[in-house]
Amino acid sequence: LPKCLELIRTSNEFENAYGYVNSVVDSLIKSEWRKVLLVKMVEIIREFSFMQKEKRRNFLGKVFNGMRDVDLQDLPGLVYQLLVLASKGFSKKEVIEGIVTYFGDKVQGKKGSSIVKQVEGTVLLHVNFAVKQDPSLGQEVLALVKADSRAFNHFTVAVLLSVARVKRFCESSIGVLKTALLSAYKDYKFAK
Repeated sequence: LPKCLELIRTSNEFENAYGYVNSVVDSLIKSEWRKVLLVKMVEIIREFSFMQKEKRRNFLGKVFNGMRDVDLQDLPGLVYQLLVLASKGFSKKEVIEGIVTYFGDKVQGKKGSSIVKQVEGTVLLHVNFAVKQDPSLGQEVLALVKADSRAFNHFTVAVLLSVARVKRFCESSIGVLKTALLSAYKDYKFAK
């Protein structure tokens, strides 16, 4: 599908080929996706190099809304595909924020805590590998935690510890954790 749409978009044979391709992408984003199709859509969409920024944002929003219906075993593959999207031009900040928010809040409601821990562990391995391949993802993780204290949760701590295993981010990850810990302690002391 991505190759076909790219051929249509670059073809001189069609009038308003770009508009047609945009309408196809809009239709894909607006259509209902079953939970199994969500992973495939993320895999396919990374080949759509011509997507506009707003359409990319809408697509990511739909993916993160649909993640709550995905089976736990499919989440690591989905996160891996999202991290690939982030390195292919999608907003790294939105991808990292969506992953951290989802695993920090929404996964806890799912059943089977041992399975949840295994899934989170696999996701952490994917994040660690992605940060090694694309260091700007690690910078986004650090920037997210520094900028928004509400993003700080159990999964964020795990991500920061995982990112700290990368030599380049060791000091800054541990520094962010120390700062957050001291801030929480001061808040607790002030609240008393």
